[in-house]
Amino acid sequence: MKISRRKILISSALGALTLFGNRLASSLFKKNFGLAWSNQKRTQPAQAHPQVTVNPRVVSIHASGACHWDGASYPYVDGIDYQLVAKMLDQALMTLATQTTPEHAWQSLFSSYRKGDRVAIKPNFNDLYNEFRDNLVTSPAVLNAILAGLVGYLGVPPTDIFVYDCTRKIPDSFRQRINYPVHFVEAWGSCLSRKVQYKIMGNPLPKADLDFAIKMSKDIKNENGKPIQCYLPKVITQAQHIINVPIMKSHQFVLASGALKNHYGTVRFSDGITGPIYLHPPVIHESIVDINNHPQIKQKTRLIVMDALFGRTKKSGGPPDKWQIFNNANPARLYVSQDPVALDSVTANFIRNELRQRRQELLADEYLRLAAAVGLGVHEMPVGDSFQHIDFQELTI
Repeated sequence: MKISRRKILISSALGALTLFGNRLASSLFKKNFGLAWSNQKRTQPAQAHPQVTVNPRVVSIHASGACHWDGASYPYVDGIDYQLVAKMLDQALMTLATQTTPEHAWQSLFSSYRKGDRVAIKPNFNDLYNEFRDNLVTSPAVLNAILAGLVGYLGVPPTDIFVYDCTRKIPDSFRQRINYPVHFVEAWGSCLSRKVQYKIMGNPLPKADLDFAIKMSKDIKNENGKPIQCYLPKVITQAQHIINVPIMKSHQFVLASGALKNHYGTVRFSDGITGPIYLHPPVIHESIVDINNHPQIKQKTRLIVMDALFGRTKKSGGPPDKWQIFNNANPARLYVSQDPVALDSVTANFIRNELRQRRQELLADEYLRLAAAVGLGVHEMPVGDSFQHIDFQELTI
C-alpha cells in the first residue's frame, strides 16, 4: 500500500510530540517529588531500632485548653490551640525519651537518622472528607507539631518528609492547614490538576512494591474467593523512618482503631483495589498483626503519636463526641510511645471504660494478644487503671 509523503510527515510529527510529552512528564515528575523514587534503592530496616522493652513507656499528656471546639460549629479542627499542642508534644517526648530538652528528645528517639534519610508519616485519613464535619481524622495541629520537631530539632528538610495514606485522597482543605512544604502521597488526585498529573506521569509512591509482599497467616480473598496478595507501598520501602499518627476511636469490628490498625491505610492489593475491605472479618485480627510484623514497618517505626485531642465512640463513623470519663469534654490528649502494642493497650482501656459508661457493646481485642505473642510489643489488661508491665505516665499542662 502506498503511503503519501503528507501522512509520513504527520506520523513523524505525532511521534516527536509524544516523545516530547513523555520527557516533559518525566521532568515534571522529578521536579514535583524531588527525586525519581522509582529509581531509588530500597532501604533495609535498621535491625536493632527500636527494640521491644520489658516495661515500655507510654506517655499521656492533657491540656484542657488545647481544644475549644463547642461541638456544633465546623470545621472542628479550627477549634484547636496549635501552639499549645506543640508544647504538649515537646513535653510528652521529653518524658518519653527521659531528656531535658525537646531537641535532645528528638535526637534520642531518632538516633539512627542521617542527613538525606526520608521520613514517612502515616496519619489516619480514613474519613478525610466533607470539610472536617462528619468525620474524625488526624488533626493538622498534631501533624504540624510533629513536622516542627522533625524540621526544627532534627534538621530534616521538608522535601524529605512524605505524609501518606494509600487509601484516601488528601484534599486541599487539609493541605492548606499544614505549615511545611512536605510531600503528600495519596491514592489518587484530589483535584482535577492532580488527577491529570497522576494520569499522565504516574504516581509510584502509593503503588505496591512487588518485592515486598506481606506474609499473611490467613488467606486473603476477594468477594469471589479469588486469592489476593498484599504488598507494602514504595513510600514505605523507600523511606528510612516511619512515624505512626493514629487517632483514638472505636471501630465496627474490633474494640479500638489505634496504632496497629492505622496501617490498614498502608497495604496495597494485587487487584489494585484501594480500600482494605479484604482485611475485615474473618481475618481482621490476624491481618492487623501480620501487617505490623513486616520488618519494613516493625523496624522502621521510630515514634507513635496518637492524636486524642478529639475522640469518637460511635462504631460506624461520624464527628467527634464528648467523653463521659473525661468530664463530658473532649479528651484533649496526646499519647506517645515507641511500642504500638503498649500504646494501643493503654488507649483501648480508656475506650473500654467509655463504652461501658455508655452501656455500649465491647468488641474483641484479640489482635492485641496476637501482636504481643509475635513480639510486636507488650499487651496488658490493667487492674483498674494501673499497669504493672507498661510504664504509663500521665502529664497535665
